[in-house]
Formats: sequence, structure tokens, C-alpha cells
Amino acid sequence: MNAERLLKPRVQSLVFYRELEARARVASSRSRDEILVYLAVELHNLWNHFCRSYVLCSAKGLTSLSGVVWRTPNASRWSLESIRQHLVMVHGKKKINDPLSEPVWRRLDVVEACCATLGTGNLPSIALTIGYGHSFLSELPVARNFAAHKSKSARMKLDQVAASRGYPGRSDLERVMLAPSSSGYGTVVLEWITEIERSMTTMCA
Repeated sequence: MNAERLLKPRVQSLVFYRELEARARVASSRSRDEILVYLAVELHNLWNHFCRSYVLCSAKGLTSLSGVVWRTPNASRWSLESIRQHLVMVHGKKKINDPLSEPVWRRLDVVEACCATLGTGNLPSIALTIGYGHSFLSELPVARNFAAHKSKSARMKLDQVAASRGYPGRSDLERVMLAPSSSGYGTVVLEWITEIERSMTTMCA
């Protein structure tokens, strides 16, 4: 598989998510909340699914943007399912048929560990991405959990994200996701989107 094929649909989705962020800033309160819930959940899903596909495709043979082919030794002897099961046993919860037992794909340290286990040869690209220290890796899962559950504990964690950015007090998705970004990307959610795109591209470079 070519890395460009892996990237293209996800980059197109990020273009759409940028448009949604612009709509959210001028929407009514109710519509704004609906858009932000959608963005938090879908951005989280996009990143998680990309990381999963990246590891599995790298194991079977992924041609990077620079033309390097990554694959695990003796890749032809392994099916995608056997690779997935192996990673569940080594880096997951050892329940092969339970999707919740798979490795925590959204974590770059887990992606790195899975690729190291498989010997895919793309560890320098992953290490470079880890070195960026992106905020979305820690903040987006918190926003997603609040969007999905709105529990007391989820709100407390969202409050901590807001406080770490200089917005103490009771928080909601609008207060965090549409807050000004300190990195110059516009809003926090635009920062996350930019970081996700840069991370995916760097990992595939």
C-alpha cells in the first residue's frame, strides 16, 4: 500500500473539519455544541483509526512518501488478522476477539512499541513525530470522553485541560475547543487538526 493512499481520505476529512470549526464559531449555542461534540468524537476516531491502519499496513508493506518500503520480516507469511492478534497478545489485553482489548492505537508510544515488535523499519519517523510533543495527544481524548459521556469525572478532566491553558473554572467544549490557541493556529481545535495532519504526514514521510 502507498502512504499517499493512507493519508488522502484523512486529509480530506480534516479539510471538512476545519470548515466545521468555522461554522461552530458563528452558530447558535445548541448548534455549536452539536458541532463540537461531533468534532471531538470524529477527530479522535480519525486519529485512532489512522494509527491502527498505519501499524497494520506497515507490517504488510507500506511504501512511504519518500519511496521506502516498510514491512515486517517474512511479511508474506503473516495475514493482517494474524498480525492484529499478535499485537493484541503482546500490547493489548490478550482477548483476541474483543475490540476493546486491542492496543491503545491513539498513543504514539504504543504505535512505536507495536512497530518495534514487528520490526517494520519505520521507527525513525515515529520517533520524529513523538518529538513534536503535540497537545492533541493528551487533550483530544479528554474532550472526546466529555463529548461522549458528560460525566462528572469527564468534566473534571476537561477543567484540568482548560486550566493548563490558562482558563481555570468550570469548562465545556466551547470554552476549551474554541479558546484561542497559544501556538498561533487560531483556536484549540484548529491546533489539534493541524497537529494531527502534521503527525500523519511525518509518520508517512
